[in-house]
Amino acid sequence: MHTSTTLFTPELISSNLFRTNMLAGISTLCLPLVSTVYLLLISLPLLVFSESRSFYPGSVVFKIFCSIAFVIGPLVLVSPQQSSYSLLITSGLFLSLIGDILLIPSRNEYYYRPHITESSAAITTHIPVCEPAKPPTTSTSFKLGILAFACAHVAYIIAILQETNELSRVQFLGTFVATIVTTKLLGVIYPAPTTSTWSNILGLTIVGEMRPLVFAYVIVISAMLAVSASTAPPSSSTCSPYQWVLGAALFVVSDVFVAIDAFGRSDMYSGEKVGQGKRRWPRKAVGWALYFWGQMLLAGSVQR
Repeated sequence: MHTSTTLFTPELISSNLFRTNMLAGISTLCLPLVSTVYLLLISLPLLVFSESRSFYPGSVVFKIFCSIAFVIGPLVLVSPQQSSYSLLITSGLFLSLIGDILLIPSRNEYYYRPHITESSAAITTHIPVCEPAKPPTTSTSFKLGILAFACAHVAYIIAILQETNELSRVQFLGTFVATIVTTKLLGVIYPAPTTSTWSNILGLTIVGEMRPLVFAYVIVISAMLAVSASTAPPSSSTCSPYQWVLGAALFVVSDVFVAIDAFGRSDMYSGEKVGQGKRRWPRKAVGWALYFWGQMLLAGSVQR
């Protein structure tokens, strides 16, 4: 593999030709089978609706349907004659499906409530008093879900590197460092104990064994974004040259919403998770839309 640093130079970016090519590239984005696109277009709104109504069965079923939407297209094409790129991307998508299932909270976690006790003052009035809830522990299923997604990103990285003939080291290092710095400022990497302008902007609380696990995951997904941003599909591909980087970028941004949902202080310590959808469904809807359509772009690159 040879290196190149001329994929997106400042002069090219500022040119009208670049803007024209970018618009043309976006218009040639590849998506999976039409039936799977329709499946996502139906399942995703139903998932959001279920979450907004705190309807746990709907949240579980429709999230699985959304995940199946980005897996089923590439799986239909699986055969011994497929390229290693297609097999690796398909494997990554299947691992993501497993990760999605593992990250589905249990019914008890979904309807998490604060502890209700009676204080000495409330004994005579019979008024229950809500004490601050203890932060829930991270389940084994959640940890395995992160591991599954990390393996999916590794599969994506290997697939892209095998498919491309050029890699810009400058763009790779620049994208990788920028992603790591950004996630550190947001508080995803070993967050500071207090919210500040320059550290832990999102006010996340990641404790114990989850800290190194999340850090390792950030390294892997940052490498995936950096690889996708510093490479280009082969000239024989009919898909947009931005197919990889756009799909990876949507995936990365969606993970920020996952971090807020999983490690946000207001959610973990306020004891207000009674029917999670009541307060968090708009935020989760945005994160889901970014994630599922990002995966659809990666799945579409198989069917070019």
